[in-house]
Amino acid sequence: MSAYHIVRMIAVLSGAAVLFALVQWRGVALYLAIPAGIAIYAILLVGLGLLLKVEPPQRR
Repeated sequence: MSAYHIVRMIAVLSGAAVLFALVQWRGVALYLAIPAGIAIYAILLVGLGLLLKVEPPQRR
């Protein structure tokens, strides 16, 4: 598994965790929690990608 896949997995799981936490523990409406989860996913994907200097795997 490449570093790109690990960064992407971390971003997806973090976005899902934020979505779950907002809906279950804070009682936030789903239409507000989904954009927050997507924002966390995008921020982490870009931030960790730049920090670790990873690139998507090349297509075959």
